[in-house]
Amino acid sequence: MILYAMCLNPLLCTLENSLRGLRMGRHLARTSIVAYADDVTIFVTTPTDLTKLQEAKQCFKAASGVRVNIQKSRAIAFGSWDKSIEIMNIQYHDTATILGFQKNNTVGESALASWTKTTANIRAQAQEAYCRMLTLDKRIQFVHEYFMARAWYVSQIYPSPDVCVRQLNATISWFLWKGDIFRVLLSTLYRSKEEGGRDLTNLPAKSHALLLYRMRQQVMKQLTITSAWMRTWGLNVKEANPPFRDVIPENLEYLRCFAMDSAYVDEQGPMESKRAYKRRVYNTLYHFSRGETGIQDMRITKIWTTTDWNMVWKNIHCTPVSGGSKAVWYKVIHDILLTNVRLHKIRISPTDKGNNCGMHDTIQHRLIECGEGPQTW
Repeated sequence: MILYAMCLNPLLCTLENSLRGLRMGRHLARTSIVAYADDVTIFVTTPTDLTKLQEAKQCFKAASGVRVNIQKSRAIAFGSWDKSIEIMNIQYHDTATILGFQKNNTVGESALASWTKTTANIRAQAQEAYCRMLTLDKRIQFVHEYFMARAWYVSQIYPSPDVCVRQLNATISWFLWKGDIFRVLLSTLYRSKEEGGRDLTNLPAKSHALLLYRMRQQVMKQLTITSAWMRTWGLNVKEANPPFRDVIPENLEYLRCFAMDSAYVDEQGPMESKRAYKRRVYNTLYHFSRGETGIQDMRITKIWTTTDWNMVWKNIHCTPVSGGSKAVWYKVIHDILLTNVRLHKIRISPTDKGNNCGMHDTIQHRLIECGEGPQTW
């Protein structure tokens, strides 16, 4: 790859210097070409650029023998570009994939197309791994390190559409509980272990955090099209809290979201590591989202109001036993075992009595009084 990049670099420099490229008003920021290995994207803004492009291509072909693969190339017309203008016999398309991201005519369409594709891939991975013998903590680890890696990649470029977030949350819940009738809500699993959760990463909060972090990094770069675009809307400085961004058009919703999120997150401190800064951004946006929806007490804490829940969660996570045992404890504490009392309430079991003793089949009875207790323990 390094050798290929070195050989291709003269062509890239020629195009960057000769093409007009994209410009941001009167700013000096300009972008003519973006390349990664053999994935090259060229921005043609005037018909005269086509002549320069053709000359550079012929010169490089004579020097190196490299030719453009027309069959694998695509052209997309943005804005008022006339599709009747021919570009190296390359066919026009409404969409194209660049470095794994879908590109359409608008940011909203591009984001939805990229996230829809990513969501479909994650759901396929979840179906493939569904039958693996994994405990709850291992399934959460599987979600973090395998499933959501694709989502974190896309999050750095496009904001996550609500419809895709709902589909991914449904997929995660389905995979974690493996068909269980009674489950712990995702809002509870998002909590820290000290609060009765499982430290499951909140998808919307982390998506916003990754996008905010990357956009802030881009703003810091000088003489780039992105930094000039952000400066045009005054997004190169932290907004006052609460933010006021009505000057940003409604069709640039992703910039409005960035302005809103930036108002509540301070910039990286001089002594703060990149890892700590990213964690702070995520925690801030996560707690902000919890504040919007309201922090609800868990169902089990409402039932047992006098219990020292801090000690309960500490015991369950600090005790040196297997993850499988902790998963069972977690289900018992949250009262989501398949007792006949709970099944009878939703008309799945014909009776609320136990299978062996015929007594009222509660969790307390099953653990302490019934003959099934030792097996459950």
